[in-house]
Amino acid sequence: MNRNTTLDYLRGVAITSIVVGHLFFYSNRADGSILWNICNSLQIPIFIYVSGLLANKSIQKYDFIEFLKKRIFRLIIPFISFFLLWLIKRGITIENIITFITDEFKQGFWFLIVLFELTFIHSFNHFVSKKHNINRIVLDIFAFIIINTYHFLGKDFEIFNQLFCLNLLWHYYPLFLVGVYSEKIHKLFTIRLSSLYFIIYAISFYLLFFKGVHFMLAICNTSSLFFLVAIFNNEYKIAESAFTKAGQYSLEIYLLHILIIDIIMDYIPIFENRWIEAIVYIPLAGTICYMFIRFASILKKSKVVNLLLFGG
Repeated sequence: MNRNTTLDYLRGVAITSIVVGHLFFYSNRADGSILWNICNSLQIPIFIYVSGLLANKSIQKYDFIEFLKKRIFRLIIPFISFFLLWLIKRGITIENIITFITDEFKQGFWFLIVLFELTFIHSFNHFVSKKHNINRIVLDIFAFIIINTYHFLGKDFEIFNQLFCLNLLWHYYPLFLVGVYSEKIHKLFTIRLSSLYFIIYAISFYLLFFKGVHFMLAICNTSSLFFLVAIFNNEYKIAESAFTKAGQYSLEIYLLHILIIDIIMDYIPIFENRWIEAIVYIPLAGTICYMFIRFASILKKSKVVNLLLFGG
C-alpha cells in the first residue's frame, strides 16, 4: 500500500469516524443511532491494522532496545502528559488518580497503552526470532495463545486487567497481526473480494446491533477492516485530500479531542430527526478535525511541546 497517501487516508477515515462517534456518545445520542454503530465498528480496527503494518516495517530498521525507546517516546510520554493534563482539568486528587488508573479505557487514552503493548510483543518476538532463528509466525501464535489463555483464565485479576487494559489487548491483537502480515496475505485484499467482505460486514452488523448477537463483534470489526483495505489496495492511488491530512495528524487529533470534548459537549446540537443529526455530525466532525490539525501544527513548532504531547 502507498504509505504517503493510502495509509494516511485510512487513518483519516478512522479518526473522523472516531470524532463522529464521540459526538454521539458525549451528547448521549448513541443509543439507536445507526451512524454511531457504523463508526464504532470501523474506527479502531483501522488504526490497529495500520499500526501493525508500520511497526513491521519499522522494526526492520532498528534493534529491540532502540525500537522500544522510540515507542516509549511516541506513545508512553504523550500518555503521561495527557494524563497530567486530564488530572489538572479534573482536579489533582487521589480520587481522580484512582479513577483514571482503574478505568480500563483510561478516560479515552487507552489506545496508547494498548498500542505500546502490541508493538512491544511484536518487537520482542522479532528480536527472539532473529537471535534464536525461530520462525516468527510460531512466536506470534504462541503469544496469541498466551493472551487468549490469560483472558479466559485471568478474569479474577480485575484491577491488574484494568490497569494494563488487557481485555482490550486481547481484543485487538489479532487485528494487529493482520497488519503485521499484510504483505504476506496481500491476495486477500483485492477489489474482487471487497464485495464479499461488505456482505459479511452487513450480515454481522445486523446480527450484532439489531439482534444482540455479541460474538459477531469480532467478525464485524474484521470484515469492516478487510473491506476498507481491499477497496484501497496496492493498485489504487489515493490522491491528497482532507482525509489524508487528518490521517497525518490522527494521533494529535485523537489526543486533543479526547482531552476537551467533554468541555464542548454542552454545545453539541441535538436533533429529534436522526437523519438530520447524522448529516450535521459528519461535517461537524470534519470541522473539529481541521481545528485540531491547525492547533496541533502550532503546538508542534516547539520541539519540547511536540516531544511531550505528541512524542516528537
